[in-house]
Amino acid sequence: MSDRPLLSAGKSSHYGVSDRGNDSLVLPECDEQNRRMVEKRLLRKLDLRVAFLVLIYIVNCVSSCI
Repeated sequence: MSDRPLLSAGKSSHYGVSDRGNDSLVLPECDEQNRRMVEKRLLRKLDLRVAFLVLIYIVNCVSSCI
């Protein structure tokens, strides 16, 4: 796996992170197996949301053609 952080907070403190010159939010130290599990769960959530949005788009296109 990569050494990049899973979450990034950008320059704002939207996530309650104080901006001390570090522009990324790093998860607490965890082992490689835990990181893989978190990444799989995150990707599954994102895939489901994108699939839902695609379904809404298709239904919208079909209903506008009728």
